[in-house]
Amino acid sequence: MSQKDIFKKSEGDAWFIRNQDGLKNKNMGLDPIVTEFKNLISAKLIDSSLNKKIRILEVGCGDGSRGKYISELLDCEYYGVDPSQRAVVAAVQNGLIASVGTAEALPYDDNFFDVIIYGFCLYLCDREDLTAISCEANRVLRADSWLMVLDFFAEKETENAYHHHKSVKSFKMDYRKVFEVTHSYTCYFHKIMDHETFEYTYNKDNWIAVSLMRKNAL
Repeated sequence: MSQKDIFKKSEGDAWFIRNQDGLKNKNMGLDPIVTEFKNLISAKLIDSSLNKKIRILEVGCGDGSRGKYISELLDCEYYGVDPSQRAVVAAVQNGLIASVGTAEALPYDDNFFDVIIYGFCLYLCDREDLTAISCEANRVLRADSWLMVLDFFAEKETENAYHHHKSVKSFKMDYRKVFEVTHSYTCYFHKIMDHETFEYTYNKDNWIAVSLMRKNAL
């Protein structure tokens, strides 16, 4: 069974149940994705007043806490996709337009979004789906729009045990490479930091990275 099927069948809900208290208590003001959103808004690189309402998609949206916070910063339509039915219910309660799904098959029209966020989900995706994930991002993202990734980071891809399910592996890599395979992106920001403190660290086992990339027009 593929990892996406395991998460859709049971592990997505199990993950949500294990982490729901932590999600509720998380300080979103310190979240690296939120920080970069604030920088985009401050620099006027994203502004809903310029045309129509901004459309944002978060893949692996969880309970929608990040989306709720960002929606208070910016007038937007905030969508979410998650393999957990329980998470989707919570995300809808937090104001997202959310549905059950996975990253390699997004249920949206072409050129629909101004921003896509991948917040700690790619490390659990099937490796054979990475090209499809990249193609789906390119399909639903408008030209000159933004892609944000927050995930585990390694200079060379590594495979690790996933302690909550014996049939699942987790993977660390530079996830910018996933999207650069099928399209051209300009990386505006990339920071490697500690998983818990968001500060610089020499401990490679604790590395995560936040990346801000702009999809270039063809």
